[in-house]
Amino acid sequence: MSGLENVLLLRHGETVGQSGARYWGATDVPLSVIGRMQMRLAAPLVAKYRVRCVYTSSLSRTREAAALVAPNVPSVALAAFDEVHFGHWEGLTREEIASAYPEEYLQWERRPADFSYPGGESLLEFRARVEAGLAHVLSDPGPSVLVIAHRGVIRWALSHLLEENTRAIRELEIALGSLHLLHRGTDGRWVAHLLDFTDHLSEMTDENSPPDTRSLLPPMSKR
Repeated sequence: MSGLENVLLLRHGETVGQSGARYWGATDVPLSVIGRMQMRLAAPLVAKYRVRCVYTSSLSRTREAAALVAPNVPSVALAAFDEVHFGHWEGLTREEIASAYPEEYLQWERRPADFSYPGGESLLEFRARVEAGLAHVLSDPGPSVLVIAHRGVIRWALSHLLEENTRAIRELEIALGSLHLLHRGTDGRWVAHLLDFTDHLSEMTDENSPPDTRSLLPPMSKR
């Protein structure tokens, strides 16, 4: 077992193109003005843990986030942490998916564990590569590392490391800019110290948001 004690999981900030509503998946969209602000607000919180390395996906929204959150910390981009490829659903909202692909949408809702996105990736393939990425991260000497990734990646990482029921993890919001902190105990098991933590984003108010984006502020989730 490596000397790794803490794994911080941070979801990237808001992106251009309504990332709070659209399934961008493998599409490479950049952070929005608000998204960059969210990442700057996360920086002081992450700094408290003195992470040795930042791991990101290969997509620009996580790599840009790393430069804002921990500019002086070495970073490693892993394609294993790319968001699931939604195929023909890329860029669509849930409502648009349900309308255009009603049968597949029902299958996705009822049996998500073995679903394959039309023209995209199967969830079995996705989970296998995320676990491969986690194996790489867990070999880090630590004591603390940061993973900046996507909702689906963080959700599966939590399920895998905490050995939790997938349905329970699926109910977590994994909000944009949310932080999740896992600590490894003396027995080698991972325990959640923070889940869906967004208190650091409380400063995202109308007063300090860019004038042209104030109406786009996402709702703040609880821990």
